[in-house]
Parts: sequence; C-alpha cells; structure tokens
Amino acid sequence: MILEQDYARILANVSPHTPRDLDPSLFGAGAKAESGGFDPAMRAPATALWTLSDKRISRVGIRIRAPLDDPAFVASRLAAIAVERRVLPIFLSHTAASEMLRFGFRVEHVSGATAEERAVCEEQIKRFWKIAMIVDAADVEKLG
Repeated sequence: MILEQDYARILANVSPHTPRDLDPSLFGAGAKAESGGFDPAMRAPATALWTLSDKRISRVGIRIRAPLDDPAFVASRLAAIAVERRVLPIFLSHTAASEMLRFGFRVEHVSGATAEERAVCEEQIKRFWKIAMIVDAADVEKLG
C-alpha cells in the first residue's frame, strides 16, 4: 500500500527527463536485450494470494492507451490528488511499457490480442483491485 510519504517522495522526484535507453550502447544500434520470453497473456491473475487490508482508500483506474505527452505532469497531479483525496491510482497500461512505473505508481499491464480480450483483462484487474472508476490518462493530462 502506498502511503502519503510515498507520494511525497514521488512529488519530490518527478522529473520531465526520461531514462536513456542503454540497449543500443550495450548491444549495438537498433538491437534490444532479450525479453526472456515473458508473455503477460500466459499469466493468470492470482487474486487469492493478496488481501486488501485498507478498505477506506478508494481506488481509481487510469487507462493508458498511448504514450503520454508529459508523464511527469500526470505523475505530479495524481500524486497530489492521491494525498488530498486518499485515493490509490492504479494504471491500466495497454502499451508495451508504461512511463508511470518509473515514478513509483502501481501499473497493471492489460494483455490480449483483441479488443475483447483486453476488455476482459481490464475487467479482471478492475474487480481484483476493486477500482471504483476508470478514466483515460489523456483526460488526466488536461487537468490544470
């Protein structure tokens, strides 16, 4: 469970700079490290392994369908909202890599080959985390 001091740490460390991709330096231009064969579609959710101990905190899903224009802005806004309103933002990422993971947020990767499979996966994540509502990250970027 992320606590208020964790969000304070996120706010203190938010930077608009993105990490440098080291793969070209290590493996040559255009090359990538091996993925290890990880396929998120092969992993079934194990909801019996975890229990939600704090029922007082609302959970809000933030759907990411495309890379964000300004992930640092979104991170700072959501960290502030989380502290002020006692909500736990959980990102539902439809992209291969989520920028929000580097800020310390909980990111769930939505898998599936078709839109229907991704909708089923997203629904499972929503039920698991007891997410009250899901908003698009693109809408969060519009916050002032």
